[in-house]
Amino acid sequence: SSTRSKHTLTITDNAAANPLPRIGFLVSATTRLETDGTEPMLIAALDLPSATAAAVNFTVTGTATAGADYTLASGTLNFAAGETFKRLPLVLLPDGTAEGAETIIVTLSAPTGSTLGTILTHTVTITDDNAPVIAVSASTPECIEDSSSGLFTLSRIGGASNLAITVNYALSGTGVSGTDFTPLSGSVLLPANAASVSIPVTPIADTTQEPDKTVILTLTANPNYELGLSSEATVTILDDDAPPMVTLLAPATASVSIPSGVGLMAQVEATRETPTGTAHPPVAWSQVSGPGTATFESPANRLTGVTFSANGTYVLRASATHGVTVDSDISVTVGAASASGQDIGTTTAAGSFSFAAGSYNLSGAGSGLSSTGTADGFYFVSSPRTGDFDLKCRIASMTNPGANTGSCRFGIMVRADASPGAPYAMSLHKAIGSHAFNYRLTPDVATAASQGTTNYTFPRWVRLVRSGNDFSSYYGSDGTTWTQRGTTQSIPNMGSSPLVGLAITSAVPATASTAVFDSLNFTIAGNVGPFVDAGAPLSGPGPFNINATVTDDGQPVPATLTTQWGLRSGPGTATFGNGGLVDTSVSFSASGLYTLRLTATDGQVTTYDDTTANYTGSPIETWRTAKFGANAGNPTIAGNLADDEKDGAQNLVEYALNLDPFASSQAQLPTAIMDATTIQLTWRKNKAATDITIQVQTSTDAVNWNTVTPSNFIQSDDGQTQVIVSTVPRTGNRMLIRLLVLPPP
Repeated sequence: SSTRSKHTLTITDNAAANPLPRIGFLVSATTRLETDGTEPMLIAALDLPSATAAAVNFTVTGTATAGADYTLASGTLNFAAGETFKRLPLVLLPDGTAEGAETIIVTLSAPTGSTLGTILTHTVTITDDNAPVIAVSASTPECIEDSSSGLFTLSRIGGASNLAITVNYALSGTGVSGTDFTPLSGSVLLPANAASVSIPVTPIADTTQEPDKTVILTLTANPNYELGLSSEATVTILDDDAPPMVTLLAPATASVSIPSGVGLMAQVEATRETPTGTAHPPVAWSQVSGPGTATFESPANRLTGVTFSANGTYVLRASATHGVTVDSDISVTVGAASASGQDIGTTTAAGSFSFAAGSYNLSGAGSGLSSTGTADGFYFVSSPRTGDFDLKCRIASMTNPGANTGSCRFGIMVRADASPGAPYAMSLHKAIGSHAFNYRLTPDVATAASQGTTNYTFPRWVRLVRSGNDFSSYYGSDGTTWTQRGTTQSIPNMGSSPLVGLAITSAVPATASTAVFDSLNFTIAGNVGPFVDAGAPLSGPGPFNINATVTDDGQPVPATLTTQWGLRSGPGTATFGNGGLVDTSVSFSASGLYTLRLTATDGQVTTYDDTTANYTGSPIETWRTAKFGANAGNPTIAGNLADDEKDGAQNLVEYALNLDPFASSQAQLPTAIMDATTIQLTWRKNKAATDITIQVQTSTDAVNWNTVTPSNFIQSDDGQTQVIVSTVPRTGNRMLIRLLVLPPP
């Protein structure tokens, strides 16, 4: 149970503790238009009625001008006994002048019959009755982190335009000042007579992928202006830091093989998606691994040539970086061989193979691939293969001049090694047409076989499958529907990298049989890029004939081998007779050392080799280089018809006469004299100018000229220049003679 209790609260009057009322303003600040006339809230108040009169002094200060902006002089407020409120007689005066906000500050002091309260100062802010409206918009609402800026525009609407106004604003949004964009001050000056002012948003670039960021500008209130309906705007900073992508363009696959002694052309495309489209970041090539050194011609270019110091497998890497690094790797096996054929075991007639248009033509003899023998004699075209496989091909045709139709065999074979007694599995047909599955489980023990009895006519299909150490044989008529021969055999002794390919035996050591295999779903050896030899270095005056070599393994199928010559470096241009031919001619525009490149592509791999040509130049080019130096290739200065010193003798003439092209040659030009029977021409001949033709010509009218064969007398010879007197018979009273200089062909 509970009991009720009584509690008494006694309220005591504290008049004795606070005998005097406190005086102060009701509010500390108000804002009025100058046309409002008064400020009704400018009221001083006592917190208690006074039993006697009370008073308080007040002073008036501020930026407003008394008598012009308002009427209220400093003075004293008197409260009669019992009064608690007193309004100050402030009157606002509209002055018709466009101006900013002004203040009237009234301060209480020196009370009598009272004490000072809490709010002792009241500030009246007078705003112009024609204050402008300020609005904001995002005039550039989007910008990109690395490449552009956003823009806010603050506009003045109405009001006096001749006043400068400071506009205040606050920032918000997901963008961080100082991290995502350059810090902004929070205010901006709208100059006098300006209708607007801009505030740029300048992104700070980084390389971190992140969401787009927003910058929100919100106008804040100020007595000098009013806020428009559009008082907030947003600029979005678009992120442009998507990671790059590196795409391999050449070679066509990321794992390739090339012969020894050639270079490899490698090309990637690096892209990065940005708000304005696709950008292409720089690429850096590097060597990850390899037995020697991979040298990149252009390690900072998307396309580069690569050479290798030693045979073996290299891993090359192309990298692009923007915030993160993205790589694309290429595995290159240098010194790889194409498919090889070999006779295994006992044979007299050597085997051979050819590959064309996707077909292998095998010819082989040997002692045979007996279904019970411990050693084999046959011809085998193969290459190492790792991992599981499912190999299929069609036996298109066969010929068997040895007539051992039951033992002549051909098909797909996998073999642990090339020894005669090695473990193997083979899906084969016999010359009589039947299919069989031969297999040897252990080295040098008898072969076992599962043999069919149906004799088929060719073409026929065979199939051999590996799964781990298990091997299965199939046969069929169309390459689609298959029948397994015998049972799957486990051959652990096969090893992890056996030889895989096509085999044939005539079972008659002295006489070879032939089989044609096509429609292979595998390559006996992976595609090996073309072998390229650009030929021996060239040297001399040219023109040159290049003797180069390009060979290929005919893969991939269908085979498409193309070649192209190009100029890598040199002091001038190189002109090839036919740049698409392996053996072609080449000529050069200026003497010096040139590097020429022959590239070859098989559709998957592009390889190359370089050679050099030390072009000593034709005699006239040698003369130009000696006389004009760096300007030898400039036709305006060193061309045949140029006349740099303006003496009337063109360069071709000065070359022919061995004259200085920079000094006047008038005194050394040809001269002629005529007597009663002859006319003589005395002229200089440059003995080194063996590539031009100089003709003596005569005329009677200076229009029609005839080439003549003069009688020449060498007047002098200093080893470089001959002075020649050419004499021709006189044929009339008036006769002209001249030298015609023809340029090199």
